Amino acid sequence: MARIPTAVIDRIRDEVNIVDVISKYVQLRKEGQNWFGLCPFQTENTPSFSVREDKQFYYCFSCGRSGNVFRFVQEIEHCSFVEAVIKVADFANIPLDEQVRNAANSGQRTSLSGPDQRLRKMYAVADDLYHHVLVNTALGEPALKYVHERHLDDEIIEEFHLGFAPTAKQDLLVEVLHEQGFEDDEMRKSGLFVTGRDGKLRDRFFGRVMFPLRNENGHVIAFSGRILEKAPNTPKYLNSPETPLFNKRRVLFNLDKAREAIRQGGGVILFEGFMDVIAAYRAGVKNGVASMGTSLTNEQVAVLQRLTTTINVCYDGDEAGQRAINRALGLMLPVKGLQLGVITLPAGLDPDEYLQKYGAEKFQQTLTTTRESPLAFFMRYYRQGRNLANETDQLAYLQDVLRAIAQVDNQMEVDLYLGRLAKEFHLSQEQLALQLAGIRQQAGVQRQEERQETPREFAQQYAAAPTQREKLSRTERAERLLLHRMFTDDAVRERIFADDTFTFPHEVYEEIYVHFQGYFQDRKEFNVADFLTLVADQRLARVINAIEMAHYPEPAPDGEVDDCLAVIKHDYPIKEKVDKIKQEIADAKRANDQDRIVMLLTSLVKLRQQEQDE
Repeated sequence: MARIPTAVIDRIRDEVNIVDVISKYVQLRKEGQNWFGLCPFQTENTPSFSVREDKQFYYCFSCGRSGNVFRFVQEIEHCSFVEAVIKVADFANIPLDEQVRNAANSGQRTSLSGPDQRLRKMYAVADDLYHHVLVNTALGEPALKYVHERHLDDEIIEEFHLGFAPTAKQDLLVEVLHEQGFEDDEMRKSGLFVTGRDGKLRDRFFGRVMFPLRNENGHVIAFSGRILEKAPNTPKYLNSPETPLFNKRRVLFNLDKAREAIRQGGGVILFEGFMDVIAAYRAGVKNGVASMGTSLTNEQVAVLQRLTTTINVCYDGDEAGQRAINRALGLMLPVKGLQLGVITLPAGLDPDEYLQKYGAEKFQQTLTTTRESPLAFFMRYYRQGRNLANETDQLAYLQDVLRAIAQVDNQMEVDLYLGRLAKEFHLSQEQLALQLAGIRQQAGVQRQEERQETPREFAQQYAAAPTQREKLSRTERAERLLLHRMFTDDAVRERIFADDTFTFPHEVYEEIYVHFQGYFQDRKEFNVADFLTLVADQRLARVINAIEMAHYPEPAPDGEVDDCLAVIKHDYPIKEKVDKIKQEIADAKRANDQDRIVMLLTSLVKLRQQEQDE
């Protein structure tokens, strides 16, 4: 595999700030020495993801993921190391020699498994084919005419890479993928095709304008097709089925394009459909996203929560759109820290219709000046269809509004709306507050029961193996402290290096020590972010980061290193170390792991020398 020269990697890592890179994906907040945010690899409500700017590495206290800037990009974008280095260089506008870039690209590999990598390739081929058919062929002319009539010009068509799956040639994609070397069995699993009665594959989406659905990193992972000519019992929109790449509960349309605008502080506008997002984009509003033609999900809220605290909902102004706003707010209000708003377009218009009627300038103005709070929306929404002169409707209305208020943490806002209700209905604000407390208590009990019963499926899917609070033995605590001092104190490092017989009792710390020794063969100073580049084993990287994140007294107390060595030597006898290494050598031989055998034999020789000296 082609490699990028070490000097180039070092220069990129030194010139980029890991906080800037991670902030593209996670909203970070400074607390003391660290930056904190919600972990991008799992669902959580309390930030456990930490970034050390001074040492240029990240660590999640919950799932244990850790590493330097290159490791983060590898993990979040599912790419190879060389791809990650190039992406970081491009992010920081660091020029790379074309020879280096080409050599790296020639050997790059994604971190996706073989089948998943093939699946992504199929979707990329389909995306290019559908787009070509739309803009360059006679088969696509009716669809191109329709798209232009929807006020989508060629620039927008290119920006969103819209396409068309032709009706007249339903096996066109089959033929193209066969030419690319794909087999029928893997094509059947892709979600791109259906099987006819004759057993042959044909395009799932024929006769539809194609909207590519991309993940956060811009890779096409699915499609949504809009029917060109209406037909009985045929859905207006047809989405790809779920695949290993596509989870419709998590994906948000246009998030890959909107992420930068969101990161710059504008928050996010949640629209109801693809055309609404594209209409907003045409009007210069770049921070719009939409769910996958279904109701908003907890997973999608979690994705947005990592990027921003400000979410404004702009669904259609009709009755169905207002119901969807009510449901979306009910989903998001319990999430701590979110600042929510509602944008209601007048006269029941959707964003695309409003843009056509009033123009881009008025559209932008409406999006920024007509926002109302969730409680203001609920006060208006729950009035619909009710006669508030009727006592029964009054009580039902008050109950609905109080349930909404119960989800709001801002006490000033709560008091404001309780005061309005008390004034309008000639009630005691104290009595309303008492009723509110009862609703909150009951809701708290229900949420606690849900937390006990509902498995964290999403977290289990996207997180690494969770790490619990470690219970370390006295020996392990001494080993970690000694490694920490070796990382930070040249004198301690030189002292331990000078002892050829020294070994760490536990395998993980001995492996780190061996890597540490190798690191200084061509370096004079220690940099943890640089060191993590050399440590491919994430098990070791997690321990290194845990050591770096631990709080040890500075400067080191007198005699501390001697105490560590005494604990390591006397609490873990040499005979026990020898027996343990022998067992590990036997395991490595069974696994035919030659590199590990050599490492363990080296440690065994040191122990034998130490045993003779004593």
